[in-house]
Amino acid sequence: MKNKELFLQKDWLVLVVLAIWILTYFLARALLENMQLAMWLRTVVALIPILPFGFFLYLIFLQIRGMDELHLRVQLEALALAFPLAIVLLMTLELVGQALDLSYERHVWHYLPLCYFLGLSIAWRRYL
Repeated sequence: MKNKELFLQKDWLVLVVLAIWILTYFLARALLENMQLAMWLRTVVALIPILPFGFFLYLIFLQIRGMDELHLRVQLEALALAFPLAIVLLMTLELVGQALDLSYERHVWHYLPLCYFLGLSIAWRRYL
């Protein structure tokens, strides 16, 4: 019972750290877009979201290490699908942008988790 309670606490901790990372990211973007700051301060503000994101990754890796073989295999297949999908997305945006002389949104990284979740859903369908 204690292991399950500890696992649930880790899940909540992951969600809290994820929320902190998202908040610091949007706060940093707002400050950088709306404030006139010195270059060194702009750099510090831009780097602030890295700390909660690094802690988030650490917690995710702790959870992955505790997974059984099936879950590990599903995660590996999801990442193996997500990486090439992300490359195709970025390559297509760049080439179409050059071909049509378009400037695409510079925040395309928001679409990268979608590649992971698509890979995750395909991987889980294989084993269910």
